[in-house]
Amino acid sequence: GRTFRRRATIAIDPADRDMMGEPQLSTTADGRLVCVIRRTDHVQKPMCVTWSDDAGQSWTPVSDLFGFGVWPCVLLLGNGTLVLSYGRPGVHMAFDAAGTGTRWSSHETLIEGDHAAITRHTCGYTSLTPPGDGSFLIAYSDFLYRNSKGEPCKAILTRRVQGSRSR
Repeated sequence: GRTFRRRATIAIDPADRDMMGEPQLSTTADGRLVCVIRRTDHVQKPMCVTWSDDAGQSWTPVSDLFGFGVWPCVLLLGNGTLVLSYGRPGVHMAFDAAGTGTRWSSHETLIEGDHAAITRHTCGYTSLTPPGDGSFLIAYSDFLYRNSKGEPCKAILTRRVQGSRSR
């Protein structure tokens, strides 16, 4: 951690219209790197995704990923499945069973959200971690959570997702 040097530029917006923030890196099941990036601020735009075949020395041109998304989090599970969580509006997960980040064939919604009021239900920020037992944990906010008295309040929740999906 004492020596840092610039390795590569992952993505740029030559027109300077998109924020290009909140990058998340993961290895893929086929040995590449994938980076999912939030593309904008305060306007709903697709996230973007790019890949590197040479350990991050160079990157493919970005491609659109889904119709919206903030704070993406990417995790390669031990069974080779790649998991992507993202939000706003709502909280969502996508799964690529092949683990390459190219075929997100399975999608799950934890909080539906509302495109007209994107921060009403959640901030949409997520976090993923594998506890090492073939599952993973997702952490996210729920602004309409009901406390023990039944009153709505803001809360940070975790869910354990069993890693039963396989290649």
